[in-house]
Amino acid sequence: MEYQNVLFDIDESVAIMTLNRPNKLNAYTNELGKEFLDVLQRVKRESQIRVLIITGAGRAFCSGVDLDQCRQAIEEREKGNKEWHNHLLEWITTTPKLMMELGKPIIAAINGTAIGMGCSIALACDIRIASESASLALSFSKVALIPEFGSTYTLPRIVGLAKALELVLSNAVLNAAEAKRIGLVNEVIPSSKNLMVRVRELASSLAKNSPLSIGLVKQGLYQGAMGKIDEQLKWEGWGLDTCFDSMDHTEGVKAFLEKREPHF
Repeated sequence: MEYQNVLFDIDESVAIMTLNRPNKLNAYTNELGKEFLDVLQRVKRESQIRVLIITGAGRAFCSGVDLDQCRQAIEEREKGNKEWHNHLLEWITTTPKLMMELGKPIIAAINGTAIGMGCSIALACDIRIASESASLALSFSKVALIPEFGSTYTLPRIVGLAKALELVLSNAVLNAAEAKRIGLVNEVIPSSKNLMVRVRELASSLAKNSPLSIGLVKQGLYQGAMGKIDEQLKWEGWGLDTCFDSMDHTEGVKAFLEKREPHF
């Protein structure tokens, strides 16, 4: 697929997807959604890619749904044409699961505004690192909507139920420091320029780990966040046995004993 709304680059084992509608603060359109999904499928398919970074062009990460398209879609819906909304619903109800089940870490580099769906996309990533100038909000009730893109699942697990309710019901806009304080983001970086330096550094570090182990870690932690203890212990037994049988485990132990970096 030729990309018009995202940029996609691969630097050794790290892929970077940049939402690229800076004149619209990288607002979502169905065209952007298709390209976003294609990138995820490519990252899943290509074994040399071990980590994905998602960020935005210009001064925003993502400002939510493009309201111009939304207005046009409402007009079409009133005529009985629900095509735009149906495409949107398909995307937001399937893509977060694909991100969580992707056996590779996804880092959100939040370079600026992350509002509504923009914040929800960041929540579906595994790690969130924000520029000091970033702002985040789950402002849905102002336009008579509800949190989407899996954020009713991710948000209370990240910040707790009471804080999640407060943020959504109040339409609060958080600066990066407050987002860090409540655990919404993992780390805050002084400037957007240094943000990508830090995120690339982290991504390169993660990419050195065993792909098998990383994939199982993601699966286990997401599953464990809602699973029962007996089911999770059974899964852990299966996961460890899978690791024990792998060449990655053999190489990891040998490298540790030989005091060198492993080559996975």
